[in-house]
Amino acid sequence: MIGELLAGVLLGPSVFGRLAPAVYTRVFPHDQAVAHLVEALAWLGVIMLLLYIGLETDLSILGGMGRTAVLVSGFGMVIPFACGLGLRFWLPAHYLAAPNQRLIFALFMAVAVAISGVPVIAKILIDLGLLHRDLGLLILAAGIVDDTSGWLLLSLVAGLARRGAVNALSFVILVGSAAAFIAFCYFAGYRLMARILRWVDDRTYVEHGKLSAMIITALGCAIVTQAIGVHAVFGAFIAGAMLGNGSARVRKQDRDGLEALTLGFLAPIFFAYSGLQADVSTLSNPLLPASVLAIACGAKFVGAGAGGCSAGSGDARLWPLRLG
Repeated sequence: MIGELLAGVLLGPSVFGRLAPAVYTRVFPHDQAVAHLVEALAWLGVIMLLLYIGLETDLSILGGMGRTAVLVSGFGMVIPFACGLGLRFWLPAHYLAAPNQRLIFALFMAVAVAISGVPVIAKILIDLGLLHRDLGLLILAAGIVDDTSGWLLLSLVAGLARRGAVNALSFVILVGSAAAFIAFCYFAGYRLMARILRWVDDRTYVEHGKLSAMIITALGCAIVTQAIGVHAVFGAFIAGAMLGNGSARVRKQDRDGLEALTLGFLAPIFFAYSGLQADVSTLSNPLLPASVLAIACGAKFVGAGAGGCSAGSGDARLWPLRLG
């Protein structure tokens, strides 16, 4: 995964754009159609990745980690959030889009430092072979809680930046819509998907028809959660969890086909695209981003570690974490 990110950085404006600007402009022209095409492929990559992660996640094991995951996520957000707020007194004013709104900038930095990227966590767990281990599932569960809470917090910060005040009604609607979506998927969605896959299996003769149905389901759930205001990847994960835990019709060859398409082609495009968007050459003082990165990593390590220690005294699944 780090190699895929670095490939994007090397091909982006940071290196390729600096060394050969004329060639870079030809390869990546300032054309909105080309930019949207690459962005669409990247979005498809991350949605397919979370669909695959949801398929491979055993909800029966994940459900038993609720308390531990919440504690790890809670400590892992509160301490980094406080450190992110503290950065507002240190960062120079020219990094602010609006220097007179330092508090809003501080809140944005706090949320950015506090949350964890579920696609990145999931890909690392796959690369390390930890996705089917209890420790890997705990990390994934805590990351999902982090990511969902982070997007809710980010919606508050965005509303504060746009209107200068928090719209409590919009936030309540956002939380209620997300809860309603989860409840529908939990109580009815997986039964509906089981019937759809059974119909595709029994009534159609389209090759890889179930794979198409799985992708359409993931895209539909991603559209719903993106429209709600949470994030598209959350909907894709829920779709995968419904398909993987609610239907025996999803067989090994279906999972293998999705894995080959996702991990072999689409997911690398997403991570390379993320690196492609970063222009580290614009940072005049490399010590500053390195210091912010060190604070963010240290705060997350201390916070998540404190949560793990507070929850792990009687949980044997956390012994590898404590021994490590």
